[in-house]
Amino acid sequence: MSVSINAALRVPGHQGEGYFFKGQRYLRMWWKPGTPEERKVFGPAKITDEWKIIRDAGFTSVDAMLPSTNDPQKVYAFSGNRYVRFSFVPGTPQESKIFGPAKIVDEWKSLRDAGFEKVDAVIPIPSTKKEEYEEEAYFFSGTQYIANTDVEVYGFRGTKYVRFRFTPGTPKEEVIFGPAGISENWATLREL
Repeated sequence: MSVSINAALRVPGHQGEGYFFKGQRYLRMWWKPGTPEERKVFGPAKITDEWKIIRDAGFTSVDAMLPSTNDPQKVYAFSGNRYVRFSFVPGTPQESKIFGPAKIVDEWKSLRDAGFEKVDAVIPIPSTKKEEYEEEAYFFSGTQYIANTDVEVYGFRGTKYVRFRFTPGTPKEEVIFGPAGISENWATLREL
């Protein structure tokens, strides 16, 4: 069985847990990086049954999620050419819309200027400096990205994934694990 995902988001305040989105469904799972240890925490469930802000924005699926680095309970959800920003408390029905839904190109000048009508994936840029913008991130669309620090990430594409470390703007990168099949190494995601 081959597995693919559309978007992923770490669960704020819950070490080792993440939300994984595929099509109109999602699940929440715990895993220990670099090991086969994992377990389902919740789901799979229909996104629009559990995420009311996403449903009310008219989204049936999620392409990418971007948490605020200063307050990870505040997120941007991207779907097609639109997005919505909201806050939530994991494991509860508590959600509050902050902004949107709106067209990406109407509100994100840097994405519009880069020709990104849609966002395939996004990852925040880690920062320890309070004066930096809380929403600094790398945005990916098709084969292009826009956005500096060493970053360790999981990259998912189709039925495969790779865990790697890179320094943006330089040729420096190091594969930590993979490429490998998602279904062979993320058993819980087979349920999506």
